[in-house]
Amino acid sequence: MQTEEQVRACVRAAPSERYCYDVPSDRNAKVCYRVDLTANKGAGVCQCTDWVTRRQPALDRGEPPLTQPTMCKHLRRALWFFVRDLMPALAKQEQRPHR
Repeated sequence: MQTEEQVRACVRAAPSERYCYDVPSDRNAKVCYRVDLTANKGAGVCQCTDWVTRRQPALDRGEPPLTQPTMCKHLRRALWFFVRDLMPALAKQEQRPHR
């Protein structure tokens, strides 16, 4: 079984789709789930069974987005990947002199 870091290393930004990521399955590396971080008013969406059967219904019941009850592991990994790329860009921007 792969470590969390190994799995995160396999996350890829989906070509031609902003804020969408292909996240590999833990059970079958040939299977990827498409994660859209901006869908659901920013709560995200995933194609996996866990998302469809547990996480989306939790959102529908009013659970807050981006919390344990509303995020599958694929969504967490895609969000981590997004933040990992975003933070250096933000840090670089903050180094510029403010006007």
